[in-house]
Amino acid sequence: MSKETITHENLRKVMAELQKDFRNAPEEAYRRLFEEFKYSNLICAGEMKDDEFKFFTCSFIPGMSLAAVFTDMNELRKVFPDFETETHEFPFHSYIEIMKKSNLYGMIVNAESEAFLMPTDAIENMDEILIPSFSCEDSYTSAELKDLKDSLKNEALESFIKNPENIAKYEELFDLIAKSTLLTLVVSYNDLNDYEENGIIEMEKTGPLGYHYLDKTGGKYSTVFTSEAKIGDVDIRMHKYSEIVNFAQMVCSVLTDDLDGMIINPGSENVVLSRDVLLEFSSIIEMTCNDSKLNSGIRNMFTMEA
Repeated sequence: MSKETITHENLRKVMAELQKDFRNAPEEAYRRLFEEFKYSNLICAGEMKDDEFKFFTCSFIPGMSLAAVFTDMNELRKVFPDFETETHEFPFHSYIEIMKKSNLYGMIVNAESEAFLMPTDAIENMDEILIPSFSCEDSYTSAELKDLKDSLKNEALESFIKNPENIAKYEELFDLIAKSTLLTLVVSYNDLNDYEENGIIEMEKTGPLGYHYLDKTGGKYSTVFTSEAKIGDVDIRMHKYSEIVNFAQMVCSVLTDDLDGMIINPGSENVVLSRDVLLEFSSIIEMTCNDSKLNSGIRNMFTMEA
C-alpha cells in the first residue's frame, strides 16, 4: 500500500468517539479501537540507526518524549512539512516491537489534530495483535486454481444467503463460506486476452493487470461472488475477469485498506458484511476461513465468457 493512499478514516472515528468521554465510553468502542489498530498501517517519520529504528519524536507533553505517528500523509505534513523527511509505514504489530525497544513514554497519533495518546505500557499489552502472513508457499498452481474455478459448486451457501430468515446469522454464514470457494471480480479498460493461456492470466509473468472491482453504493465495498454467473449480474462496461480468493485474506485486505465492508453477490443477493461485522468476527474468520492453498489466487486471473 502506498503511503499516499493510507487514510484510516475508521480509526479516526473511533478515536474521536473515545475522546468525547474516555471514562464513560462503551466497552464496544474500546474493542473497536483495538481491532482498528490491529489492521492499521500508521505512518511515522524516523530512520534506521545501527539496525534499530529511531522515531522522530515530538514534545507534545513537557518532559514526555513521544513517537509521532499519523493516520495519513496530510497529518504527517502538519508536523513534518519538510518533504525531505524520511517517512515509513508499519503494521501495528511492528510498532509494538519498536516501542518495546525504545525509551519513549508512548506514541501520539495525529499530534496536530486528535492528539490521541497511547502510553508505551498500553501498547506493549497489545501483544496479541498479529495478522496472518498469507504466504503463497505450497499454494495451488495456476492450473489447479483453474480446475477449482471450473468446478465451483456453492449451492449450500447460495441457498443460505437467498433465505431472508438467515440475515445476521453470521457464524453460520462464515461456517458455510469456510466450506465454499469464492471469486472476486477484476476489471480492465483493456482486453487482456492476449495475455491468457488456457484461460489463465498469470500475473507473476505479466505483472499487475486491471484492478479489483469495488461497489461504491453508499461507501467502498470489496466484492465476492459464488460463481461467474453471479459476476455477470454486475452491470459495468469494462472487461471482466474472475479470480479465486482466500476469504480470510480478502477480509484482511478490506480492513487494512480502510474499506467500509464487503458485499457477497452484488447485483443479485447483495449480502452486505459491514466493516463492524468483519471486525467483530475477524478472529473467527481467521480461524475458519483461512485456506492457505488459495493464497496464490491473487496471482491468477481467469477469462470469462462474454
